[in-house]
Amino acid sequence: MRDKMLAQPDPASAVVIIYDRVNTEEQPDRYVLTLQDAIQTIRSNKYLIMPQVPNSSDKTDPFLITKMIVINEAILARWPRHTFGQATRDRFIKALSNPHTRADGIHRNAAGERIEAAYIKQWLNGKHWL
Repeated sequence: MRDKMLAQPDPASAVVIIYDRVNTEEQPDRYVLTLQDAIQTIRSNKYLIMPQVPNSSDKTDPFLITKMIVINEAILARWPRHTFGQATRDRFIKALSNPHTRADGIHRNAAGERIEAAYIKQWLNGKHWL
């Protein structure tokens, strides 16, 4: 993640949106450390860390769901000004839990992208970053 972020231009005035997902074999503490390293490459203080969102198929994997919950809680605890609050996060995840928001069970379709865009826009407007 850090290397990808270093490869992108990042002016000090940029708004950066980090929308990444834990890999199945990755542990929550390692993921958060990787995220921390990536955040340290951002020159702007205007960044949003998106929450972990389960795929349609993840609902049957309690281990992966637990990892996502742990990561989401760690993000909120470490970077509370740079992520959705708990209530917004929970609504966001619920809105994307409908299978009609996915093209293939994993990737968002137009309906899912509209939901994401609306939440991101609302959050950025609340920060007066748009």
